[in-house]
Amino acid sequence: MKKIKLCLLAALVSAAFVACKNGDGEARTDTIKMYRWDRIPPAEGENVQPGLAGAFSGVVGNTLLIAGGTNFPDGMPWREGKKRWHDRLYAKNLDNGRWRECPGVFPRPLAYGVSFTIPQGVLCIGGCDARQAYADVFVLTCRDGEIRRQDWPSLPAPLSNMCGAVVDGVVYLAGGQDNMEAPQALPVFYALDTKNVSKGWQSLPSWPGSPRGYAVAASQSDGVDNCFFLFSGRDYGPGRETRPLTDAYKYNPRTKHWTRLDEVGRFSVMAGTAFATGAAHIMLIGGSDNQSVIRENALRKKIEEFSVSSLLGWEDSMDVVKAQLIDLLDHHPGFGDKVFAYHTTTNSFFEFGATGISIPVTTNIVKNGEEYLITSGEVSPGIRTSDIYGMSIVFPKRSIGMFNWIIIVIYFAILLFMGFFFARR
Repeated sequence: MKKIKLCLLAALVSAAFVACKNGDGEARTDTIKMYRWDRIPPAEGENVQPGLAGAFSGVVGNTLLIAGGTNFPDGMPWREGKKRWHDRLYAKNLDNGRWRECPGVFPRPLAYGVSFTIPQGVLCIGGCDARQAYADVFVLTCRDGEIRRQDWPSLPAPLSNMCGAVVDGVVYLAGGQDNMEAPQALPVFYALDTKNVSKGWQSLPSWPGSPRGYAVAASQSDGVDNCFFLFSGRDYGPGRETRPLTDAYKYNPRTKHWTRLDEVGRFSVMAGTAFATGAAHIMLIGGSDNQSVIRENALRKKIEEFSVSSLLGWEDSMDVVKAQLIDLLDHHPGFGDKVFAYHTTTNSFFEFGATGISIPVTTNIVKNGEEYLITSGEVSPGIRTSDIYGMSIVFPKRSIGMFNWIIIVIYFAILLFMGFFFARR
């Protein structure tokens, strides 16, 4: 009798093993769809909308808001074009598709902060202009079609080029810089409970890694708790080279503990965007390539070295390096089209697919129903796009397949046989 039981158990285990090994009979669907959803209209009195990098965006009620940002309307920065900072606010009615401009709402020309859609409205935090970073925090609301600004508690210090995410109603901010004259990546980590705003911002222990700006953050469950996830970015500061970062970390608000995600430490999504989908996935959208940044920084360093040695006859060499830098930027292929995915419960990272379109960086992603909107941004150094891209993510569907149906039938046949056999005994 014992031998019969062991044989039946072995048969069940073997059947399950074979079924797992033969899971290739799957019908896959398109995984990524990226498309032009709309375009930001030209500002009042202008004929062209060059697009905006570092803009604030979100949805309040039935209205999409895009505000602030920067561009180079008169030419590229390496060809003496000047960066222009904006305070315009564009509002699109999602019911009828009409755009309008809302003057006087945004407090000043501002860009490179963070923004979130929360129950109270569109939360805008920090940012900077050409001269300084700001600690301002405010919510954009919409009542009877009128967009209004409501001030919230300021940050503990000015901050721009940070990243953030909302975890169970608490806003978390990581990294960034506090000034524009001598920009330096910071290791700051702040939190604000949107359900208890009067408590103000709290300074929390930082992640166990390098200071960073231009990082990417998202909120997702790790299978037990909803957590804050921090990816990539770059470390920079006066007197040292900019260093692209490829590490990643998880902060658990319940345990107040940081964990390094070792599996993820082999890629860069610097200045990219991210959003959570499903029960355990974080989609990492676009980002700047490390190699192009490293090469650009090397050329700029050479120019700096030649500039202090120009009196010794290095002018010609400096001109050659300047020409190389201009050529690199003029022929930049555009930022990447890759979408990566991180699975929080298995701690696994993989390339999910490619969009076939250069994905904007220094932008924001807004959820609108079942689609995600990339609200303008920078498609290559200095070049903005006025396009708003829509994106939908579809995970591959697996079909059971004929072989697996056979295994299931065999499995239940064995169970029936076991029940009949032992009932007679």
